[in-house]
Amino acid sequence: MAQSDVIEIVQGLCKLYKGEDTNPYNPDNVPQSEWANEYLKFQIWDAEYSVVKGFEWWYDMWKHQRPKQLADNEEKAEEVYKLAIFDKLQKMKREDIDFQAMYFAL
Repeated sequence: MAQSDVIEIVQGLCKLYKGEDTNPYNPDNVPQSEWANEYLKFQIWDAEYSVVKGFEWWYDMWKHQRPKQLADNEEKAEEVYKLAIFDKLQKMKREDIDFQAMYFAL
């Protein structure tokens, strides 16, 4: 299976990124009550775009953090996707909003 096939698997895991070149989510254009949800979508789309477009970088990062053998390309795609999302959620950590719970509710 070629690297492009693995990237296709990663893109299939994406909840919000569907191949577009610009982020359709903008927390600045929504009411305050919707801000947290739109902000989360904006950030998750950004992470998914990053892992699809920069898969090699994320895979190298994964190899440095978790030097274990992967069973197959599906596992490789899933592990690298999870690393990118977890990294983004950790950077978004805020005391007043549980973005991890919101992500799993998407």
